[in-house]
This record gives sequence, structure tokens and C-alpha cells, in this order.
Amino acid sequence: MAAALLVSSFSLCGALRSQDATTPDQSGHESHDQSGHESHAWTNNPADRNWRVELPVPVRNLLTLTGAGTTRRPDQVDNDPAVGLALAGSTAMFADATGSALWPNCRPIRVTIDTVESSADSTTAALATRDAVTELGELTGLEFTPITGSTHTAGDDPAPQSNTIQIIWVDRDTGLLEDHELGSAEVWHLEVIDRLIVFQAVVLLSDEILTKHVSRTNSGGDFIRTTLIHELGHAVGIGHSADDGSVMYPRLNSKASVTTADRAAFAYAGSRGC
Repeated sequence: MAAALLVSSFSLCGALRSQDATTPDQSGHESHDQSGHESHAWTNNPADRNWRVELPVPVRNLLTLTGAGTTRRPDQVDNDPAVGLALAGSTAMFADATGSALWPNCRPIRVTIDTVESSADSTTAALATRDAVTELGELTGLEFTPITGSTHTAGDDPAPQSNTIQIIWVDRDTGLLEDHELGSAEVWHLEVIDRLIVFQAVVLLSDEILTKHVSRTNSGGDFIRTTLIHELGHAVGIGHSADDGSVMYPRLNSKASVTTADRAAFAYAGSRGC
């Protein structure tokens, strides 16, 4: 990436609640200013649209891309993914006039997986997390290097190393997450000359994911998968969805899945050039 001027850094939070919660959680903050979290509409940047995953025709249609097999609305502005994602109810964690805050495809992103602060089965937690990180790579085209056995805890310095996603499993009664909050993600980005770059993230995951919900209508494996993909979606810059069937909906339910709009959002999140 060309030399860039660092102006400021921000952190934003996204959280997921279980169906038991009374209201969906959409709180959050910026590192320099405590405020209610607002969803941000996706914004295109010229460095984006370097697609690193295969885009099925339904995904291309949603992203307003042209090409063989695609269809278009009469009023459609072609090749404007931000508009297509907005119409589908998808949002970005943060965006401004220069574009959405995304990871650049410059080098593998380090992912540390920490289970020392949770009473949940560490092997199950680590395997589920690694599977989710693998799926995240398949959805985005971003390259990740998962590392287990880290001893970092939520009580340590809250900011991970640069180019790192820190995943920490915690007990539900630690006070780090609110009642029935299954996880939260805090994402840092830099404002450079012509774009917003995500450079680190922390994801907290509740042991409730592995215990209380395994017998729900949404089978245990699917529940764990969708919960982890939700929080990892935040870690790569994706906000909440207005579609209650989306894996990015703020309250997880039995019909949550990776929808066409989700696939489009994940693909877009991984399309930032170096």
C-alpha cells in the first residue's frame, strides 16, 4: 500500500444477544468518544472490489455487478455494491465519505484463540473457533493464521497487536458481557489518506454458546457456528443486518443462516486491495 498519513484511530463495538434477551443489543462506542452505536451505510472506495472469492449470480445481482447471467433493475446503477448491500439491509461497522473500514489484503491476519478465562471445554471452544475462522476465510477471501494456546485475557491490555484478531472465551458471569449477551467485538481502524483500514480487533465469546444453547431448535453445531460467524463478521467490518434471517441480525434465532446478502457482505469485506 502506498504511504499513508495516519490521522486517528477508532474502536467500535458490535454485540450479539440470545433469543432470551429482552431487546437486541446495538450499543457501542468509539475510542475517543462514548456514544450510542449507529449503523453505517456501506460506502465504496476505489481500492475495493478486488474480489477474492467466487461470486455466484445471486450475489453478483445483489452487488449490482454486471456480467453473464446477471439481471438488473431498470433504475439500477451498475457496479455499486454499497447500494446493493444497503437495499438488502446490510450495514458496515464504520464508514464515511472515503469508504468503509475494511482489512487490506496485504498479508495474513494473525488470529489468537484464548480459552484460559472460560470454564467451557477448551478443546471444543478452540476447534469451533478454528472452524469458524476457516469459514470466514472462505467467505471473505482474507487469509488468516489461527494460533491457539495464547494466555492473553480480557483483563490484559484491551488492544491486541497490530494485524491481529484476538478471540477470548469468557464465562458469562464475569461481567465482561451483559446478561444473555453471547459475544461482542471491538474493532480498531485507521484513517489514512484515501481509505479507512481495520488493523486489529478483539472478540469476546461467552461460554453460554457452548452450554446453555446446545439443545435449542437450532442444533448445537449450527448455533455455535452462526454465533461465531456473527462476531467474526463484525471483526472484518460488517455491521448488523435488518433481516432477521441473517447471521448478522443482532438477536440470534433458530432460522439464522448465511444469506445471499451475508455472502455479498463478506465478499465485499474481503475485497479491499493492499
